[in-house]
Parts: sequence; C-alpha cells; structure tokens
Amino acid sequence: MCEKNAESEGVAARCRFQHGAANKLDFPDGSFDAVVSNYVYHNVIGADKRALLRKTLRVLKRGGAFALNDDMKPRMYGNMEEFAQELRDMGYAEVRLIDTATEAFGSRCRAAMLMLGNSRMLVGRKETPRKNRAFKGRKTLSVPAVQFSPAGPGALHRCLDVRVCYG
Repeated sequence: MCEKNAESEGVAARCRFQHGAANKLDFPDGSFDAVVSNYVYHNVIGADKRALLRKTLRVLKRGGAFALNDDMKPRMYGNMEEFAQELRDMGYAEVRLIDTATEAFGSRCRAAMLMLGNSRMLVGRKETPRKNRAFKGRKTLSVPAVQFSPAGPGALHRCLDVRVCYG
C-alpha cells in the first residue's frame, strides 16, 4: 500500500520501503535527517514505550527533527512531560508535547469518541554540537511544530517514517 501511495503521488523514484520491526530498527545511529511516526507505537505490544521512542531517536542525525504522534495514554507511556524533560536533559532541543486530541480533532471529547483522547505529538530536534551548527546561516522552512532546513536544490534527505503494516 505504501508503495502504491508513493507512486500515485509521483515520488516513488525517490522512496525506498523496507519492512522491519519498530522495536528493532536495523539502521546505524545517525542515519536519518528526520524521523516521523503517526499512531504506531501503541500497536507494539509489550514494549516499554519510552525505550521504544529512545531507540527510534537513536537513528536521527544531529540537527535532525522528529515528530512522533501517538495515543500516549499514561498507563502505556507514563508521564510524557517528564519524558520530554529527560530528552531535553539528554541534549535534544525544542522538545515539545502537542495535544493533538484538541488540535487535530477539535476537542478532547471528539478525540475520545475515536478512542484517541490522549493523542499527543512529541516533537523536537537532535542538537548539533555548538561549533559548526548544521543549520547556521541557512533559511528554514516552517512546518507545524518542526523546522526543516532546506539544503539546496536536488539535496537528498533521509527520513524514517515508521508505519504500521497489516497483512
């Protein structure tokens, strides 16, 4: 299905799909410019969700951005405000939790009707070393909650998009 979607959008030649397990990402540290996920991790049964998020962020390059959206129920994720602070303490920048239950669905009540009452997005950036910042001097393109820096025409960026595949 992902392959068909990429083809219908005209981007298939620039995409490579690889099946794998979210709790065992088979990529070296610092492999991707961006990491995105939309309602995936609550489906990974028996996993420590915070450990799973840390494993995902391991493959993000310094200076790279992340946006991880899920139904972050406290019984599954614990206190996500504490986790966001833990990421800041580890050196991640611009870490925020966005209440997507109200932002995306208009109200927590509407989101709860869809069983997404604890829908939140964790966003931020993996900090670059103080000397030689990757984005210094470049213009940035703003998108909701995350900033990406264009590297110029024809630049290739690697983005990890974690998805659930059935069947």
